[in-house]
Amino acid sequence: MRDHRHFRYEAIARQIVDHIEAGLYRAGDRLPSVRKLQETHDVSATTAMRVLVELEQEGWAEARSRSGFYVLRRDPLRSADAPAATKTASAPSLANVNTLIRRIFKAHGTAEAARRILPLGAAEIDEELLPHKELAAAVARTLRTGSARVLAYGDGSGDLQLRRRRAQLLGGRGLTLIPDDIVVTAGETDALGLALMAITRPGDTVAVESPCFFGILQWIEALGLRAVEIATDPVTGIDLDELERVADELPVTALALNPTFHNPFGFAMPTDRMMRLLAIAEQRRLPVIEDDVYGELHYGNRSRKPLKSFDSEGWVLHCSSFSKTLAPGFRIGWCVPGRFAEAFERARAPRTAGVPTLTQNALAHYLEGRAYRRHLDGLRHLFASQAERVRSLVLDRFPEGTRITDPEGGFVFWVEVPPPFDALGFHEAALDEGISTAPGPIFSASGCFRNAFRLSVGRRLTADVEHGICRLGEIARRAAVSS
Repeated sequence: MRDHRHFRYEAIARQIVDHIEAGLYRAGDRLPSVRKLQETHDVSATTAMRVLVELEQEGWAEARSRSGFYVLRRDPLRSADAPAATKTASAPSLANVNTLIRRIFKAHGTAEAARRILPLGAAEIDEELLPHKELAAAVARTLRTGSARVLAYGDGSGDLQLRRRRAQLLGGRGLTLIPDDIVVTAGETDALGLALMAITRPGDTVAVESPCFFGILQWIEALGLRAVEIATDPVTGIDLDELERVADELPVTALALNPTFHNPFGFAMPTDRMMRLLAIAEQRRLPVIEDDVYGELHYGNRSRKPLKSFDSEGWVLHCSSFSKTLAPGFRIGWCVPGRFAEAFERARAPRTAGVPTLTQNALAHYLEGRAYRRHLDGLRHLFASQAERVRSLVLDRFPEGTRITDPEGGFVFWVEVPPPFDALGFHEAALDEGISTAPGPIFSASGCFRNAFRLSVGRRLTADVEHGICRLGEIARRAAVSS
């Protein structure tokens, strides 16, 4: 993989970002034209245009027809009602979340129970938003054109055509890959677990964000590892100074994080911070497990490159899946293990049968044309268009002093309610009224965030869903009064 950090256009783009942050350009200001950039920096028209495209892709600028490029916003955009940054744990701890998670999600255990509950806690995309007809046609085509092959065991690393399509799509986000770089897994959580198995041993310490996706904590607990929670900002991501300090003071074996449209904060880590994080990893030879499952769900034109796209030395194990965008039931994920490919293969060896060939091949057929891109465009527009309404409902209906994140992609929100709010009691009260939430303590190895919960709106914001959010606000207010 080429080292993107030495590209001329990125250095010029970084300089312009510095000028934006210093106030030399303000939101709405016109940026230098291609010709002006050529003259100022003595570069070709192609390089100058690439600078402006880079700024657009990173969310700093927008192109206006026949007019040029304009500053889109100051970054980071921090709302007055956003939660504060979290703190680093005083010491590593044994994760203890599996029992609590099983209890919390037990209410979803049967199909009948699931139908009665409005799922505003589970980070899942509504079935209504999935391309049922197109996927059914892809399955039918697969059976019609290759039934003998798809009913047999397939390649343990995954269907070649599917890996080829996935490599092409990731190429659009800055990754230069060949199919052999990608290993298909049984969903992203499986990829995360295999990545941990490849680079850790029982008793090792893994650094995680605070809060972080509970799925990684479940694996840490199951594998007998320890987690050390690192302070995380809801706008800019993990605190790199704290990460350096902890990595120097403790024998940290790996770092697991979700830098692009974080679950549950929703931020996209700025490019310069991603590059510094990689420098920290390279200097300390620290493996990094990247959860990128929401990476394609950016709002508007603000496409974000994954951490892996800046990784020239192979320290990042990039994990993701189609579960948040396309077909949760297919259980198809993948990992790009980089320099840890052999160790990943050893961890995966007992699962040599791999993922069902039929669904892999059908998904490869579906990805041949532009259907997936059109589908993603629709999801991005929907989630972006209703995000501010979700925030407004929470701020209007929950107790005064409530804070909520302002995500840049995906469909999850982190809500913090002033004391004496208790997220676990709130979860039980909401379930009694047919609404699910994801209480804060499941996002922490040490049981923090008892005054917070994750709100997930991976569906259309219908009147019923709005009513559900309002009911949650009433439950929270009622609890505050009774206390």
